[in-house]
Amino acid sequence: SGVTLHYAIRGAQPEDAALTISTSGGEIVRTVRPKPEGYDELPESKKPSGPFLPIAEGMNRFIWDMRYDPSSKVAEEGAKSSAIEGPLALPGAYTITLAASGASIERQVKIEKDPRVTTPDADLVEQIGLMLEVRDSVTRVHGCIDRIRSIRRQVSEWSERANAAGKGRPIAESVECLKEGLESIELELIQTAATDDEGMDRIALPSGVGFKIKELMAAVSSADAPPTTQQREVFDELSARAADASGRLNRLVEEDLQRFVDTLHEIEVPAILAGG
Repeated sequence: SGVTLHYAIRGAQPEDAALTISTSGGEIVRTVRPKPEGYDELPESKKPSGPFLPIAEGMNRFIWDMRYDPSSKVAEEGAKSSAIEGPLALPGAYTITLAASGASIERQVKIEKDPRVTTPDADLVEQIGLMLEVRDSVTRVHGCIDRIRSIRRQVSEWSERANAAGKGRPIAESVECLKEGLESIELELIQTAATDDEGMDRIALPSGVGFKIKELMAAVSSADAPPTTQQREVFDELSARAADASGRLNRLVEEDLQRFVDTLHEIEVPAILAGG
């Protein structure tokens, strides 16, 4: 179920097409784009999440599920953490804008409140506010995990180049220090020993902060009611832990990683090893 949109595409498929749904106040709720070219050949971790905007020549149909944009997912290789759905939009007026090839059209739609729901609007606004905070916190955690893995991969690659060039000794201690620091921060955010965050043994493999924040979304959205004091306190505690991990990563990048980079410059590790 949802809001069904019908539209026609004339001529070649417009790859720059985008469907944007926003509130009457201009807040963007959802942005949908076509499936990128070469999507099926992309590694699973690199594939963007759908749904995608149909752009076939002729008539097309898209059904908006009345939800906000989802969180991001963990894209870098390693233990997985999927995206979480955005919350359901509140009853009210929304503007739908379809843009392509420099042109755009707008239409207005209205989501009616379920007559069986007697919860005051102010309570629903408070509920969706926390749900959006949870979603955004998950996106930040996933971004931090991807950053950690990207840095570790690059450190390993440069370490291999240094070793191949016979210049690995000056950076050996720095490499180990960096990897240990990155692993410690990553483990705070995600259980790295698990394949993914579904069906995980919570006793043998305790969850990271990211998954605990994800689980909070289900609790907050379980009823048409404002979030409880306990839910708000749990979110504040978990988001503070996530922010602390992000701060530790920033300091590691500014200090330890910078020293590593400076040393690479000093020992003149070549960017390309021609071999032969």
